[in-house]
Amino acid sequence: MPNGDLKTNWQLTPFMNLAVVTNYIFGFVLIVFGSDSAIADYVESL
Repeated sequence: MPNGDLKTNWQLTPFMNLAVVTNYIFGFVLIVFGSDSAIADYVESL
């Protein structure tokens, strides 16, 4: 995918990108602060 298209998609889908960023942050927090069971629950919720 050309960089121009990627930039346009970023501008046209702010809510989708926010959801993706939030998902990564939430997963990172669970890995750093959560227990194995918390990570397992997170994976099952996907």
